Amino acid sequence: TGFIGGHILKALQDQKFDVKICSIRLEQAERILEFLESADISPISHGVICAAGVKGTPNMDWCLTHPCETIETNIVGQLNVARACRLLQVHCTFVGSCMVYPPSPKLADDAGIAGGEPSTGYHFYREDEDTLSGADYIDRGPEHVHFYRKARCVLEDLLQYYPNSLNLRVLFPIEMSDKSFENKQSLLGKLRTFSRVEAAVNSVTFLDNLCPTLPKLIAKKTTGNLNFVNPGAVDYVAVVGKMRKKIDGYDPEFSAVGRGNFLLNTDRLVREGSTEEYPVITADQCLDLIFNS
Repeated sequence: TGFIGGHILKALQDQKFDVKICSIRLEQAERILEFLESADISPISHGVICAAGVKGTPNMDWCLTHPCETIETNIVGQLNVARACRLLQVHCTFVGSCMVYPPSPKLADDAGIAGGEPSTGYHFYREDEDTLSGADYIDRGPEHVHFYRKARCVLEDLLQYYPNSLNLRVLFPIEMSDKSFENKQSLLGKLRTFSRVEAAVNSVTFLDNLCPTLPKLIAKKTTGNLNFVNPGAVDYVAVVGKMRKKIDGYDPEFSAVGRGNFLLNTDRLVREGSTEEYPVITADQCLDLIFNS
């Protein structure tokens, strides 16, 4: 029922699915199992979606000073849900993060661009090719790997042993219905509060467009890691330009990119999740619906 969970709930209810909401804390493993047993779920026709977790407030740097809480929720708690679903042989979808990757590296000047990817000058990570190893995050100190990212990488590594699990890699989610940009949990709402904005180009999860694809992914028993972002990328400089026209007095300065650009390939999501009724549209199309409709 949080920011992302609320959008998922609305998408399911709009499609007339019967949804049972669990408010049990993730550390209560046996209570989670009891809840799912009492819900009388079927391995054939049902699925579990876990949108709980911590990302930190005001940002993921909170995890640096709260490592135990991060571990208990973002690793142990998630595995408690995975265990319950394994015992009941039920498909489980986890709302994860794209921040398992380091910033997208720059492409060589003569590098080719894959189909559907805009010419940003940066590499788009693919689930099947850009796999992670322990050397990427476990064996490197905190000066190289942010603790939030390390915890997410550990979880991804462990979830691969639960064959009924789907891990959605979400990044910088945007609430498309918030056209006044007041929701600070949405990327555009966050940008509105900044006096200085990094000139970044990132993949983004437009929740109103992607959440309705979940029933198909669950029905197909899709598993593994899935880049849950819209095709294309969002250029912060261009978005701020659009926001300036709508918000009186909004005129942030731009700074060089600090954390880096994070770009992800969406071929698998489009192939397995897009339908005629609920198509996965591009980031540019989503922005057009926000600013021009």
